Amino acid sequence: MTRLAQYLTQIHNGELINYTAFKKTLPKDEQIDHHLIFKPQKQAVGKNKYKDKVDILDQQRFEQLLKQAGMPAQNRVEAAQKGDSHQVATSYSFLLVYHNHLPDVRPELVLLHADQLSQTFKPKKQLIIIENQENFFCYQQLLPLFSDFYGQSLDLSHCDIVFGAGNQINKGLNLCFLDQYHSVLCAFDFDFGGLGMFKTLQQHLGKDVTFLMPSDFSPWLEGFKKPPKDKDQWLAAMSLANELGFDALAATFKHTRYFMEQEVLLRNISGDKSSAYENDEGK
Repeated sequence: MTRLAQYLTQIHNGELINYTAFKKTLPKDEQIDHHLIFKPQKQAVGKNKYKDKVDILDQQRFEQLLKQAGMPAQNRVEAAQKGDSHQVATSYSFLLVYHNHLPDVRPELVLLHADQLSQTFKPKKQLIIIENQENFFCYQQLLPLFSDFYGQSLDLSHCDIVFGAGNQINKGLNLCFLDQYHSVLCAFDFDFGGLGMFKTLQQHLGKDVTFLMPSDFSPWLEGFKKPPKDKDQWLAAMSLANELGFDALAATFKHTRYFMEQEVLLRNISGDKSSAYENDEGK
């Protein structure tokens, strides 16, 4: 929000402002005619301290100023009319989910709107979020590895799997879906972005959230090939890993000076077995 928009909002809400400072934010024509649009009245707010209570004399010109100031749009349609629909989040979201009652290899589409959730299955107690598309569709081959990382068996008999689509899983609309689960397991990239997504989920959900990773990174060192954006990002990743208690990952960042994308986890999976379409040829 622009400074002018902040002042106009305060005036609209009947709040006291510094009228002299406010005038400097007005367009030139309104600076000249400000006395025709507004009437300030000084109010004491302390010893020798004053602010102004501002009455609106010309409501039409005030509303034009609001529009010019770029007041935040209230919905996607209004934002589009202002020329940038992306300034407001969509009112709908969808997720792709694998569960054990699917009729074929296709994941189920879950639709979310406001606080409403449309899905055909009863959620399990555990949810695995897979950030990357390639890994999501290869979930069958990755579950044994995830089980090893987690220290317990993971399969569709007691967990569901959702496509995180990068950081899209952290959208506010998706929280009502995530809230169905007692625990959430995160299969994210081993980098600053993945750690940031994990921390955000922890803060949002306030429940058992686990980052799926090996206890020993030495077999995976050659997979750390993704360069950080810059030194600051590398240092921030190490700091965040330590903050989250991921000492082994922080040490790996320090040793390799690189990050690891989760597709590396597929390196030992070859041929047709790397696809969720396994055993479903022709469908």
